[in-house]
This record gives sequence, C-alpha cells and structure tokens, in this order.
Amino acid sequence: VMDQFERSMRRGREHTSAVLVPCSQRKPYTMSPSHRHGYGPAVDGKAVDVWVVSEPMGVIPYAWAEKYPNTAYDFPPALVRGKARHELFARIRLWLKEHGEKYDRIYLALPAHHLRLVMDAARGLPIDPVDLSISACRAKGACSPRDFRPTSKSYVQFVRRRLPG
Repeated sequence: VMDQFERSMRRGREHTSAVLVPCSQRKPYTMSPSHRHGYGPAVDGKAVDVWVVSEPMGVIPYAWAEKYPNTAYDFPPALVRGKARHELFARIRLWLKEHGEKYDRIYLALPAHHLRLVMDAARGLPIDPVDLSISACRAKGACSPRDFRPTSKSYVQFVRRRLPG
C-alpha cells in the first residue's frame, strides 16, 4: 500500500484540472455499478485527471484501478476512525499539497464521508476544491431530492456539465 502511494505521489499531471472520485466496495472499481453507470460516464472524455480516494490507499490514479493492490482489498469506510482516519487524512493532505496545488481546479465527485475527509485535509491550503457531490447537485436543483446515487442520469449530467472538456 505504501509503495503504491509513494509511486502515485511521483505521478505527473496530464491536464490542468483533476476530479476525485470514491473507491467502491466492488473491485476493480471500474466494474462496480457506481463507476460503470455513474462516475465513469460522468468523467469519460473530459479533460481532467481522474484520481480515486480510497481507504486505506489514499489518493491513487484511476488508471491503476485494475492493478494490484487496488483489486485486492476490503476496507469499509465505517472503519476509518482513530489511527486509520489519521493515516488516511495524512495521505490525502500530502497528495493535496504535492498535487493539488499544481492543478488549476480540483473537482470532488465524492459521497459525504469522502467529501468531509478531503475538505478537512484541504483546510488551510491554497486550493479551493469544487463540490460536485450528490448533495451539491440537489442543492443547485440539478438533481431531484430523490437522487441519492451517482448512477442517476441527472447526477451524471450535473458532473459532466461542470467538468472541462
């Protein structure tokens, strides 16, 4: 895990914007319903670097979703507390310091628990992430109050309209 995190920290950027998406219970992420029908179509063809916020990995390139160890772990978000939360928070903050400041814009297409963690880690840094959560979609009236999943058509369109490219 740490070896991969260190490799991800050395990875360069391809675009001027990045979008962070969550990991998923099903591995590889690309095979989960939330990614196949939600996050994947939302970012497909957009001019952004896509990164995954993952417990316990930290922030890793989406392109590595089908590589070990990303295909072989199970760490439920409910277990991210105490020392585990501190370690994940530290990895996310380090990623934001090293990578986040190099991007013109960082978009957060994340569920509430990931969003809070990333926003907490960004506090005090010279970056202003854009909230593209489902809650933001509902608050802006682009999603109905009944939209709770990243697979909803209105959520996918909400994200697509806000990403560059």
